[in-house]
Amino acid sequence: MTLSTDQIDKIRWIVSHCGQQARQMAEQQFQVFEKGVDDYVTTVDRLLDEQLLAAFTALFVEDGVITEENTQSRAVFQQDYRRLWMIDPVDGTDDFIHGRAHYSVMVGLLEAYQPVMGWIYAPVFDRLYYGGAETGLFQVEGSAAPLPLVPTRPPAITDSHCPIIIGDKDRRRYGEAIAQRISGAQFSSIGSFGLKVMEVVCGQAGLYVYLNGRVKLWDTTG
Repeated sequence: MTLSTDQIDKIRWIVSHCGQQARQMAEQQFQVFEKGVDDYVTTVDRLLDEQLLAAFTALFVEDGVITEENTQSRAVFQQDYRRLWMIDPVDGTDDFIHGRAHYSVMVGLLEAYQPVMGWIYAPVFDRLYYGGAETGLFQVEGSAAPLPLVPTRPPAITDSHCPIIIGDKDRRRYGEAIAQRISGAQFSSIGSFGLKVMEVVCGQAGLYVYLNGRVKLWDTTG
C-alpha cells in the first residue's frame, strides 16, 4: 500500500476537521480578497491552508507539501521528493463566499509525479470521498465507517437527455454552442471542481466540461 491504514485514518480526521472549521467560520464574518481576475481567496482559505500545511508536513516528514495559498510551497514541485501532497483548503471558494453548499477540502497525493490517492470532503454534507488504485474508492458519511463506493454509469444518453456538468463561466461563454451541437444537453453546475468530478463518478452526469484553462494541480490531483 502507498499509505498505512493508520495514516489514511489520520488524513480522514485532518481533512474532515478542517472542513468542519470552514463550515463554522462560514457563519461568521470573514474577509475576501481578489488574488487574480475572478479569482478570490478568503481569510478562511488562508487559515486552513496554514493548518493543513503544518499537519501534513508533520505527518509526512519525508514528503513535499504544496498548498494553494502558500506560493512559496510551489518550489517543492521542482525538488527531489518521491511523494508530493497537493492541498486545496477550500475548493469552490465562490460557493463558500456566497453561502452555498458545494465547496470542499481537497487533498491529493503524487508519487513519482503520478496521482495515486485523493480525498474530497464536503463540509456542509459531512461527506468524504477518498481512495486510489491500490485502496479502492470509499465514501464516509459523518462519523460512520467507510463504505465502498462503486462508480455508477449514468443513464443512457438520448437525443433529449445528455446531462453535462459545466462551470458557470464556461456555460456563459460556450453553453449555446454546445447546445447547438448536442440537442439533449442539460447543463448543471456546482462550485467545487472535485465535487463536479464526483457527480460524474456517481452517475449524476455523463460529462464534466471544463474549458476556461485554469486547472491547477491542487484541483486535479485530489
